[in-house]
Amino acid sequence: DYRHVTNDVGKGYTQRFLAGDQGGNVVEYGRIKTEIINRGSGGHIGKFIFSPSIEGTATEVMNIGTGGVEVTRGNISGSSTSTGSFGDGRFANNVGIGPSTPNAGTLVVSHATDSSIVIQSAIDGGSDASLFFKVASGATNENKKAGIVFRDVGTNGVGDLYFLNDSATDGGNATVADNTAMVIKSAGNVGIGVNN
Repeated sequence: DYRHVTNDVGKGYTQRFLAGDQGGNVVEYGRIKTEIINRGSGGHIGKFIFSPSIEGTATEVMNIGTGGVEVTRGNISGSSTSTGSFGDGRFANNVGIGPSTPNAGTLVVSHATDSSIVIQSAIDGGSDASLFFKVASGATNENKKAGIVFRDVGTNGVGDLYFLNDSATDGGNATVADNTAMVIKSAGNVGIGVNN
């Protein structure tokens, strides 16, 4: 069903979906809208907006445009066989990789035979791949009082492994320079209480 709309940005065509309810009333169950978001000499750029009725009001929940799919309300869910990719992600509660019900405040990685977490720094030459521990409130980048740091010292990922523990009662973070409790050098030597 082709419908011509005005050429103005923000304008579009709305398709409403109506059906009868149990009381015999005609009600709206949702809308799909096409909207112009940019005008150019080569043609318009548009998007689709999906708005099911929530408590009697058509409410935008998802739109599809040139940048991809954006969910503006609710959650994204899929089956155990779903695949996808996200540039960035934030999870407000539990995260489970493998199990369907991870415990509160934990990250659980589970596989039938082998499970692993890889912390990678993609830059060679003095870069770190680190895991820090924090058991205090405050800003994100403070009170990280212990950690494990793998520091690149050679080619093909060769490095030294540092174990950190900071006993200072301040908001600072544990560092290799000041708080190394033990180090395992790439050659196999072990130092306790020193960072070299």
